[in-house]
Amino acid sequence: MTVLHRLNTRLSLLMVFGLILVGANWWRNQSWSRERVSRRLEIEMMDTGMRLSGMMQHFVRRGLVSSAELEMSYAAASPVLDLGVVCDSQDRVRFATQLQWIRTAMSETPLMDAVALAEQVRVSMAPRMVFDEEQAVITGAFPFYEEYHSRSRGVVVLRFDANAELRHAALEALLESLAQACAMLALCLLLWLALDVMVTRRLQDLAAYAKAVEVGGGTGHGAVGDELAVVASNFEEAVTNLRASELRLVEAAEAERRRIGADLHDDVCQRLSAAQLKIGVLESALRREEHAQAALAGAVAEDLAKATRVARGYAHGLAPMLVQTGRLEEALQDLAATISDSFAVRCECRCDLGERAPGVWVDTHVYRIIQELAANAAKHARPSLIEIAVKITPETLTLHVTSDGGGLLRTSGEGIGLALVSQRVRALGGQWSIHAREEAAGGSTATCEVSLEARHFSDEG
Repeated sequence: MTVLHRLNTRLSLLMVFGLILVGANWWRNQSWSRERVSRRLEIEMMDTGMRLSGMMQHFVRRGLVSSAELEMSYAAASPVLDLGVVCDSQDRVRFATQLQWIRTAMSETPLMDAVALAEQVRVSMAPRMVFDEEQAVITGAFPFYEEYHSRSRGVVVLRFDANAELRHAALEALLESLAQACAMLALCLLLWLALDVMVTRRLQDLAAYAKAVEVGGGTGHGAVGDELAVVASNFEEAVTNLRASELRLVEAAEAERRRIGADLHDDVCQRLSAAQLKIGVLESALRREEHAQAALAGAVAEDLAKATRVARGYAHGLAPMLVQTGRLEEALQDLAATISDSFAVRCECRCDLGERAPGVWVDTHVYRIIQELAANAAKHARPSLIEIAVKITPETLTLHVTSDGGGLLRTSGEGIGLALVSQRVRALGGQWSIHAREEAAGGSTATCEVSLEARHFSDEG
């Protein structure tokens, strides 16, 4: 134990010294990154300012107002340009990257602090830049002649916001330092593995503990073979068991869904149908007596009929017998109709299932994935149209759920429904993602792609 203690002490001191070096290196990298960003932005401002001043001199002299405005709009596309104005000799804004400042005095714009700088540039007719380190902004002024005489001196004033660039540079420096810290930690661990004579016994104990935990208690001894191989084998077995448990949970959830759907169909739907019949009889009796409440009874009968249809739709969604009998396309069409009725949104479904049908377990996962994504879109994206598309070829399975709503189908915090979608996609061995649509109407599309193998066409996954 004394040798082990000394080794651990020296290793700890080495790690502390390494962390100090990493911290010093981070500080140096951050300073260098700030200098590089500042220099790059100054060069970019000089290029932009000189180009704009030259072009403004040409446009103003020839009266090309539209061309000048277009050039300012191009300049406004720069992510670091906070504000840019073109002022005449009287300090009145003629063109700007923000239209509300046109035809106002420069002192009335956010660039009021640059009025003195602009005046100095008019006098010297030489460009000049000022870097405010406290606010991380760079202000530059670039002169030009509005007319062909020296008294008409205009100026282009630009302000670059370097905050985002500096934050990005600081983040890069931090990530680089973290990578160095991780490398140092890995090196220390390698040294510990090479020098610590107690490693073998520790790994044996670890393997025995992992085996004991796996079987639910007791101590595991007598491992044969290389200790690292034993640990790897136990870990692999634990991961396998975890994935198997995950799949069993998904199957159990599916069985519970089917049970609830059957109960809903056999009990609640029957009760609603019976109540509808009774209300219908009551309505007929009230109408024969010309009772004033006959219309109300009819409205109640209609509401019960609608509730019965919705309940049947939920029951079919929870226990889709069409999926269990290999009729995936019919099940998805029914699902689209249920989504339309339940959420008052148009839902359309297109299927191209090919000639060779996959196993029922694949159909079940596909149905549940689409069901969750479509319901998620209807609830959260506020769409007017949801489109479901499924295509199966001998090599791939692709599904899309598209919504024209105002946002993505999900937010940054995934709920349990989307977590189950991820589980089902993993069970299929595929990948899925959600991204915004490129169309001007907005909305988003959820896409799942699976490379089909022989197991996908069998009844057991």
